[in-house]
Parts: sequence; C-alpha cells; structure tokens
Amino acid sequence: MGYRQRRRYFVDSPVQGAMLLQAALYWLYGSLIYMAVVFIYRVAPVWFSGQQVDLSEFCFHLAPVVVSSAILFPIVMFRAVRLSHRFVGPMVRFRQILRLLADGKRAPQFALRENDFWCEVAEEINKVSAKFDELITQDSAASTADVETPTNEEPVEVG
Repeated sequence: MGYRQRRRYFVDSPVQGAMLLQAALYWLYGSLIYMAVVFIYRVAPVWFSGQQVDLSEFCFHLAPVVVSSAILFPIVMFRAVRLSHRFVGPMVRFRQILRLLADGKRAPQFALRENDFWCEVAEEINKVSAKFDELITQDSAASTADVETPTNEEPVEVG
C-alpha cells in the first residue's frame, strides 16, 4: 500500500460537497442549540421574573459561543474533507479501473493509501483484474492459434 500525496483537494465534488453541506448544517445546529442554552440559562429567568432584560449581558454571555463556533467551523470543514478523502479517493480509483476493464484494457494494481477505507476491496478488485487479464490472454492466444493452425480437411475430388 503505497503512499501518494493527493493532488486535488476535492476528488469527487458531488459526494464531498454533500458531506460538507451536512457538516456545515451540524455545525449550525450545534451552534444554535448552544446559543439557545445560553438564552435559557441567562435571559429566560430574568425575562420570566418580569425584570428588564439587559441585552448587553446576554451578548456578553453569547460572545464566547459565537467566537468558539467561528473558530470551530473551518476546523470541522477541513476535517470533513480529509475524512471524505479516505473513502471517496478509493472509489474514484475503483471507477478508473472499472473503465479500463470495460474497455478491454489491462488495469494497474489497485493500491490504496495506508489510512484509506476499503483496503479489503482493493484485494478483491486486484483478483478480478488478474482473472480478467488471464481471460484476455487466453482469448488472444486461442484466436491466434485458430488463425495459424491449418485445418485437417481432405480435398474433395471432382469428377
């Protein structure tokens, strides 16, 4: 399993984009829930007691939530992309190998990076590819033998 540096940040944009959207939504939901908790514990008791709500106090307690959430967002997005590389990258390479095999060409050895998912799938794909290569070799040898081997038919006498 060789290690090769990735050349592209987005390997499969539709899949990774959907994953990033989900991660962003989870981040947003978490941030909103955290803000709601701050509201419930800091503003709601004052409001329900009939006292005047001091908006500056609420903002004071909300500021750490907003700052920590803003710091966390790019970290979450970066880690989501890095995680997605571990399963999207192998599927992109798998698709390339399938295209080669479908075109009747020999496929290179399917090797994954050390931390990629589906390493056992790579072994199975390599077995299928080797069997496919074997069948192509047998087929081409048989068709070559058919062309070069003369038939044992006797000439028919006319007359």
